Amino acid sequence: MAEAQPDPELRYRPVIYQLLHVSSLMLKTREHYAAAVGVTAPQFSVLTAIRESPGTSVGEVANPLLVLGPFVTTEVGKLVRARLVHEQASGRDRRVAELFLTDEGVVRLDAVEALRRAANA
Repeated sequence: MAEAQPDPELRYRPVIYQLLHVSSLMLKTREHYAAAVGVTAPQFSVLTAIRESPGTSVGEVANPLLVLGPFVTTEVGKLVRARLVHEQASGRDRRVAELFLTDEGVVRLDAVEALRRAANA
C-alpha cells in the first residue's frame, strides 16, 4: 500500500498566515493614522500618494495603490471638498488634473508624521 504524500501547500501555510497577520496590522495602523488626520483609510493613502508626488494625476495615484481611477476620483472629490487637496489643470494636457495638497492637508499629514516615524522605527 502506497504511503500518502503530504500536501505540498501545507509547508507554505505558516508563511501565508504570517503575511495575513502583517497585512492586518498594516491596515489597522493605516486606519489609526487616518483617524488622526480626520479622513478615511483610503483617503489617507491618497493624501500620502499626493504628498509623495505633488502634481500627480488620478491615474498616477491609482496605479501604485492598486485601485481604479474612478475610485480615486471619488475620494479626491471628497478631499477637495474637505479642503485638503486642490486640483489644477495640467500644463501639458488640459484634460488631466494635477493634484496637490492644500496647506491644511500638509498640516494634517505633518501632525501624524512623528507618529508614523516612531512606528516605522
